[in-house]
Amino acid sequence: MTIPEFFRESVNRFGTYPALASKKNGKWEVLNYNQYYEACRKAARALLKLGLEPFHSVGILGFNSVEWFLAALGAIFAGGFCVGIYATNSAEVCQYIIAHAKVNILLVENDLQLQKILSIPKTKMETLKAIVQYRLPVKESKCNNLYSWDDFMELGNSIPESQLDQIMKSQKANQCAVIIYTSGTIGYPKGVMLSHDNGTLVNTLQEVKPTAFLGVPRIWEKMHEKIKETVGKSSSLRRKVFSWARNTGFKVNSKRMRGGHDTPMSYRMAKALVFTKIKNSLGLDRCRIFISGAAPLNQETAEFFLSLDIPIGEAYGMSESSGPHSTSSPENYRILSSGKVMTGCKNMLYQQTKDGVGEICLWGRHVFMGYLEREDATAEAIDEEGWLHSGDLGHMDNQGFLFITGRIKEIIITVGGENVAPIPIENLVKEKIPIISNAMLVGDKAKFLGVLLTLKVTGVF
Repeated sequence: MTIPEFFRESVNRFGTYPALASKKNGKWEVLNYNQYYEACRKAARALLKLGLEPFHSVGILGFNSVEWFLAALGAIFAGGFCVGIYATNSAEVCQYIIAHAKVNILLVENDLQLQKILSIPKTKMETLKAIVQYRLPVKESKCNNLYSWDDFMELGNSIPESQLDQIMKSQKANQCAVIIYTSGTIGYPKGVMLSHDNGTLVNTLQEVKPTAFLGVPRIWEKMHEKIKETVGKSSSLRRKVFSWARNTGFKVNSKRMRGGHDTPMSYRMAKALVFTKIKNSLGLDRCRIFISGAAPLNQETAEFFLSLDIPIGEAYGMSESSGPHSTSSPENYRILSSGKVMTGCKNMLYQQTKDGVGEICLWGRHVFMGYLEREDATAEAIDEEGWLHSGDLGHMDNQGFLFITGRIKEIIITVGGENVAPIPIENLVKEKIPIISNAMLVGDKAKFLGVLLTLKVTGVF
């Protein structure tokens, strides 16, 4: 199934339901699935009018927005590739991506991003035909082929709907749809090619409803700190009730992880007095699924929220696997685990140690097609049997739960030849010394280990 086909199926099922919402001038503007689909088609026709060629790219330089979504799907509908570009990228990196991905049309968020692009010599962006600035005001008047978002969307009126229909029908599931540029430790970023088929993995995530929240560890840590700060300012009685509720919540939820289903009276009281109020204060009162991703969640934060009846599951994946590969759910949850491998995917731990730790290798239809014009890097990442080597270290328990322990390249090798995984030590330092915000272990090729520390600060200096 291609992305346009999958989208059309969603429209048939959820046509009048809200799909996208954004806040403008203090008011929420909502597009339902029917409106969303038609807006994407209109953007696709506008891109064709501006000269988007088959299997060329539409670059999007800016932060998350409705326009970002419309342009991304419009590019795919029109037979091109969607290429997101980090708003923080330098002009040099932007130029590399524009040239490497053969970008025909570039969307920029504002004048700041536009000026960054205009600083690049045109001779280094030979495939670029037009620029669209999707946030007002458009200040630049000397730039040829520069369009505002509204003007851009009107361009497609001269392109017949039948022309777009033909392009969408001709697409194949194994064709590239998206190129994600992922930064390496050295050199320019590599372009991860994802096919339409990679995108259909979302079918297996039907349990993830709008009542789910995904945050990077730092978001959860900030929530943790805010709750502790608020409780610390409350009365002695409130602090005692909070502490009692946490102890109760931790015991009950720990038993649930092991298959228990008891709901004692003490838990119901704790829920009424503390848990519900905490969730309301965080805006998570309707949330059923709590996920952390992008980096490991520290144990202190995970246990803190578990004790408040907020079991934070973790998800594991990478750009090269179209996003998630293993996920947690309310039914499959272990603290600090990245859950179980998703349906249709496989795990392998390569070159395991005696402790069962090995390199996490991924297999499935969600694995990427390869790096754009980088056959050497592709061969290094995917072996002959189709296993994607992640470079991450981990182990699995006897129930199939995946635990991430670090990166192969993170391993510190002392002058004596001892291999040291830094993350467990860094997390322990932060746990034992609460005023520490970050810890970094050092000592590669040295006689001893050291640690670099930063302190937690409050307020602005």
